[in-house]
Amino acid sequence: MMAHIGKRIKEKREAIGMTQEELAIALGYKNKSTIAKIENGTNDIVQSKVVEFANALSTTVPYLMSWDEEDLTQTTPVETFGLNILGTDFTINPSEIEHIKKYRSLDSYGQETVSYLLERETARVKEIAKQEKRIIKLKTETHTSEKEQALLKKPHLIPRASHERTDLKVTKEMKDFDDAFFDE
Repeated sequence: MMAHIGKRIKEKREAIGMTQEELAIALGYKNKSTIAKIENGTNDIVQSKVVEFANALSTTVPYLMSWDEEDLTQTTPVETFGLNILGTDFTINPSEIEHIKKYRSLDSYGQETVSYLLERETARVKEIAKQEKRIIKLKTETHTSEKEQALLKKPHLIPRASHERTDLKVTKEMKDFDDAFFDE
């Protein structure tokens, strides 16, 4: 069972582009060897740590624990098929084949909609991975202030960009107020 959780952890970590060292830091482990041992099934993890792993990897506990419908009804692994398309190897399972069949049955509008959603979701997942890396980087910096540490606990509040307004004239008084406000 632990080897399966370790495999899921490794798959998700690699999918979001996170190193073992980054994951170790995010979870408070001293070094990456603990993560390597968990991933290969040598070390067990306590239940409470599974939640922390899920959060650090931007996934869910059911995913890591394989509590999805297929895993509950089957005792053997889901059958997959190997493909080689233009020199690239792929594995595909029956569920993915069904998705392809449904996609092909759509009209052009439906296919465009699915393509749009896939692009948006792919971008969202990449952005989450970037945010996770940013948080890990901030956690490893020793000079973070208390305000920055508070933001690390609420990553959704970390600003991504800041733009100066161009629709009004900024007076010296306004600028002085802003400077005083941000200096506090």
